[in-house]
Amino acid sequence: MGYDINGKKIMRPAKGKALDALLDAIDVPKGWTEMLDKNTGGDLNLTREEFEILRKIQMDEVPVDGYNPYEVRFFCADVGMLGDLLTAVQPTIEWFTSKTEVMPLSTTPEPKRRFVPSKHEPKRVMKIVRAIREGRIVPNKPREEKPQYYDIWANEVPREDHIMHIPAPKLPPPTYDESYNPPQEYLPTEEEKKKWEEEDPEAREKDYLPRKHKALRLVPGYDRFINERFERCLDLYLAPRVRRNKLNIDPESLLPKLPSPQDLRPFPTTTATIYRGHEGRVRSLNVDSTGVWLATGGDDGTVRVWEILTGREVWKIKLADGEAVNCVKWRPVKESAILAAAA
Repeated sequence: MGYDINGKKIMRPAKGKALDALLDAIDVPKGWTEMLDKNTGGDLNLTREEFEILRKIQMDEVPVDGYNPYEVRFFCADVGMLGDLLTAVQPTIEWFTSKTEVMPLSTTPEPKRRFVPSKHEPKRVMKIVRAIREGRIVPNKPREEKPQYYDIWANEVPREDHIMHIPAPKLPPPTYDESYNPPQEYLPTEEEKKKWEEEDPEAREKDYLPRKHKALRLVPGYDRFINERFERCLDLYLAPRVRRNKLNIDPESLLPKLPSPQDLRPFPTTTATIYRGHEGRVRSLNVDSTGVWLATGGDDGTVRVWEILTGREVWKIKLADGEAVNCVKWRPVKESAILAAAA
């Protein structure tokens, strides 16, 4: 079958070793990695890398690792001193790319025979047409422009108060007429409402009329809120303020100094006269202009006239049953004694 390096013939080995090779493959663990060379009849031991190359060839894969199929490789012989083969790599030229070109290659328009009408588009168009007819879609509807608000103090940096800083005065607390359920006496009458409406806004004492609501959830929005806030800002900005220094005064020093009771003598120290006759508390008493008679009224509903010096009851009248006499008054003249009482 050939000659060796010495020129002697190399004979083909005898056939019939298939059974021995099968037995060796079963007995030897490495038998599955050996192959028979048909040319020489010898054994070939395959490595793991060669098995991987064979597997990739069977699976139609590139057997070389790191091979880029999108590059063109060609070999050129270097005729220099070294005489080695050099490999040159040239990137693939993309004749058809995914990038959209600015100018087309041809200005010829597409023929109409290539146009295939879509079946889905007419259905969608008819669906929109039906919605327009039924009023569910309003074409060319004008957009409602919503007002835009900006927070002018969003980026404000806090700073320390200046030595001349005067804080803004606080608003007075609300009163009864600003309540959603004010008392009946705070509600205006029809005449007061009419008078308030006829007055000029600058001449009005208040910018609102008290109103009564059954519940807090029924209170409507205040339409002058923005105007009042704006006027409040103008007042704080334009109105001058004055710093007033508070005096540290002891409250006890403001009270008058009372004289000693010993210096106020003579004054009555014992009971001189007792006026007996009223049942319950005495609500009112009054001395006439002459200084002789004393009138009293109490919870028992009676008015009594007493003689001051002796304590004798001169006159008595019952005004009402179960009602108290609230006030008694003499006429402040000396010509005639007239007594008025209220119960």
